[in-house]
Amino acid sequence: KWALAAISSSLLKTQAQTGNRLQLSPIQRQWLADLADIVIEEYEPRRRANFRYFNNHDYWAAWAVAATGMVIDKDAYVDWGTRYVHEALSRLTKARKGDYAYHQIEVARGKLGAEYTHYALVPIALLVETAYANGKPLSAEDEASYKALATFAARAVLEPKALPELEGRQAGVPTHKMIWLLPFLNRFPDHAWARKLYEKERGKVDNYSQIGGRLGALYPNLNL
Repeated sequence: KWALAAISSSLLKTQAQTGNRLQLSPIQRQWLADLADIVIEEYEPRRRANFRYFNNHDYWAAWAVAATGMVIDKDAYVDWGTRYVHEALSRLTKARKGDYAYHQIEVARGKLGAEYTHYALVPIALLVETAYANGKPLSAEDEASYKALATFAARAVLEPKALPELEGRQAGVPTHKMIWLLPFLNRFPDHAWARKLYEKERGKVDNYSQIGGRLGALYPNLNL
């Protein structure tokens, strides 16, 4: 899934930046489809309601398949991936006090709770954008959950000691794992906590190889 996510993200970005001049051969398209089918076969069984370990792996698998679907124009792959948007947002735990929400399974990683929250948010953010691009905007409930998750992620970096859900001292979150801020702030520019984190990092939250490198050129309207 991670290899496919990197490959299809790179191809998708290249198509976007070259006016779709990049055209794949039938053999290349079939190779990508074969990889996507393997990912689907492996991850579809994990979607059952009682599966305990549904986590960032599943969101990355969903993004890998959705990105492949957009590259090779296969709607079934896009649909399979974007189905995970509601899944990801419906599995959040709302804070008892405060305006944030989090994935308990990611936060439970001790000192890596903040980092894994950001890591999971990268494919979630890209899947949200894919859903919008394909005429499936977030419901009001899912949008509120998405923003609440972004609040938690930002605060986990800016003021981790203020979040009782984070246990102990948190490891630093690599800035490239904050790349979700680019599509998120492009859609919700007035989100206070996400904007505060973006400004703290001076906008240098780009260049993640797992999604094809830099995305900044796709969001030229973002500014500090």
